[in-house]
Amino acid sequence: MSSADTIRFKGYRGDFEALKASFTQKIASTIPATDPRSDQRKLLTNQVLRELEEADELVAQMEAEIAPLPRSQQTALASHVRSCKEDVRRARKELEKATVANERLLLLSSPAGRGRDGDLEAATQDQRTRLLFGTERLQNSSRRLEDMQRLALETETVGVGTLNELNNQREQIVRTRETLNRADSWVTRSQNVLMGMQRELTRQNVMTALFILFLIAMIVLVVYFKWFRTY
Repeated sequence: MSSADTIRFKGYRGDFEALKASFTQKIASTIPATDPRSDQRKLLTNQVLRELEEADELVAQMEAEIAPLPRSQQTALASHVRSCKEDVRRARKELEKATVANERLLLLSSPAGRGRDGDLEAATQDQRTRLLFGTERLQNSSRRLEDMQRLALETETVGVGTLNELNNQREQIVRTRETLNRADSWVTRSQNVLMGMQRELTRQNVMTALFILFLIAMIVLVVYFKWFRTY
């Protein structure tokens, strides 16, 4: 894992822990302490839902960071990702329980014939909350997209550098092969020269041997005619 990848993973983990602290506090204490009939309760619930969505996105980012790593490094970090997933799952379950309990309480304790004005105000507040939620999700998605684009650019830069290095190595291999071919050509020429010299030396040895045999024959003939023919 590169240092940039480590920094990004730690950044996502830190953002998740901050979100976890926020939605855990809201679910455990802030929401239960709010009037079930108030719009503030609904606003807090929507905020928690939004934070859980952001937490899911952060978990996805952490999974994307560890996906290309070797298995040995994935194992060390996958436990953190699983723990984050479990935190989000438990938080959703607790929020669902709180929501169901709140709806039951409202059903049992709400006065009959609640005016339309209150319903309209609640609907307006809900729409406003949903609009804010959608805007923040869009901003978060844009930030995630920028992170992915930056990661893609970094990966592309590394890939271009690797291709250039491979191209340089290929050129070195080609030059080395050409040098070896030239050396092989010189070795072949040297072998031909040595073989020619060996043939010439053999021919000279044969000629020398024949000349020596000729001299011996001449000496024998001279001795023969000089010593034996005179008698």
